[in-house]
Amino acid sequence: MILNVINSLRTHDVEKAYFDTNGVAGLVFYFALASVIVLYMTGNPLPATVILVIMFLIPLLVIFFKEPLASHIGKRRNGWKPAWECLSPRGYLNCLRCF
Repeated sequence: MILNVINSLRTHDVEKAYFDTNGVAGLVFYFALASVIVLYMTGNPLPATVILVIMFLIPLLVIFFKEPLASHIGKRRNGWKPAWECLSPRGYLNCLRCF
């Protein structure tokens, strides 16, 4: 997983490095899973429950919303044309070309 993050950062693939299941979000998820197991086994259920709620939900939401987050951080356009441009007669053909 660490090698995947390093290689993705070298190729400037933000989506794969940070938001993929094998990226930083997946690494945080698996680290939280291991720490929850250790805390439950040592008899500390309260910190384990807090880690379970916070550190599981945040990486899962990040993995779920990885495409919008990557486009926002990478500031790249995904090629979708605005609706008003597709409705104009001149922009209609350009809009069809994008789909």
